[in-house]
Amino acid sequence: MAFSYKSIPVDHIRLLKPAGPRPTTINSTLAFTVHEFPIHTAPLYTAISYVCGTGAASQTIKLDGYDLAIRQTLWSCLYYLLQLWTHPYHHVQWEYVWADAICINQSDGKEKNEQVGAMGKVFSTAVEVTAWLGLQCLPQYVQWREQAAKTIENEGWELSENIIDIAERPYWSRRWIVQEVLLAKQIRVHVSGVSFDFHELAHHVSNNDASNTEDLRQILAYTKARDVDNIGNSQPLLDILLQFGACQCSDPRDNIFAILSLLNHQDKQALGRYFPDYTLTHDAVVVITLSYLRDYCGHRDRISHDSKEVLDSLGVSPSRQVRRKLIAASKEIDVYCDAQLISSVDFIEIPYFVPEYTSSRSQAHSEGWKASFGNITGGLWWFGTCFGLLQRGRDPYQQALENLMAQMEEDRRIAQQL
Repeated sequence: MAFSYKSIPVDHIRLLKPAGPRPTTINSTLAFTVHEFPIHTAPLYTAISYVCGTGAASQTIKLDGYDLAIRQTLWSCLYYLLQLWTHPYHHVQWEYVWADAICINQSDGKEKNEQVGAMGKVFSTAVEVTAWLGLQCLPQYVQWREQAAKTIENEGWELSENIIDIAERPYWSRRWIVQEVLLAKQIRVHVSGVSFDFHELAHHVSNNDASNTEDLRQILAYTKARDVDNIGNSQPLLDILLQFGACQCSDPRDNIFAILSLLNHQDKQALGRYFPDYTLTHDAVVVITLSYLRDYCGHRDRISHDSKEVLDSLGVSPSRQVRRKLIAASKEIDVYCDAQLISSVDFIEIPYFVPEYTSSRSQAHSEGWKASFGNITGGLWWFGTCFGLLQRGRDPYQQALENLMAQMEEDRRIAQQL
């Protein structure tokens, strides 16, 4: 039977306690009991920081005796953690394990929003963060295997001889890693069954002859950010976006959601009115963020369609047309005006239809409103125009329709010239 989640309060987290015998083969059953604790009184636990991957949930673990499917990369991590936890000669600081894919009910949107909002506290509270970099490189003689390996141990594997391989792993280019690494009290890096302290890794990287390469510089950036004087210090939104702009997410909305815990009080309070919220589209997240950066952070001159670094860091399409319309939409909203109005707008549906309003004025213009807006960013432009006009006391429907017709005429003129 499949494991069934029970709801938990906002300030609580689920933790896993290892159960059953020490796993010894790839056919071993990984078993845990599930426990709920207030996050501020949780027992000693390790929080797993890893790249979840995109494959199917092909492996099964036991939670309170019930089945839960997880991806193979997380299964491998848990396999080696259980070996450490049950090893008679290895002492670990933690009693419990936290992993997002298991400890958060991924099918409950409300819980996911709440738990993602608390991720910074989860990683800063953990006695240790487990940085899972994956398995050791496959030896030459097993490269022919068709199925991905679940466990690999190379005798004689040495960190000093594998620095380049470690630095090139996708772990370091994941946006979520930024807060997970920077907020951790202590980090234990794992590669298959070998583990070492993050400071040991940083030492080898800084002394490597190729330390000026991009991959190694990324690790050094984390090392510098984890300096004792910097840990716990919040930073302005734009600084984080630019410093870790190369780190991306499979879900582009997480380019903002993943760094919320690192923001200074002002930025966190302002953006916290909207984020994290996985009912918002990526375009909505971008428009709200750009509007805030320009109007309340003193970066008006930095926010334009030519602001490549900022827009790249937000995961925006390189299309100049898309960027122009997102910038235009951000100019027409005020993030402090009406959070409920902005958050409730469906940025996906706007481009394809506009509801039939009941007023006589809206009925008179209903045929005009049925015209195609072309794409999602066109919808953002429409919303921004209407919202801005409402703030200025003008009739948004009449004015927006006139603007729309003018925009369409301009698009046709440009198309004829091509």
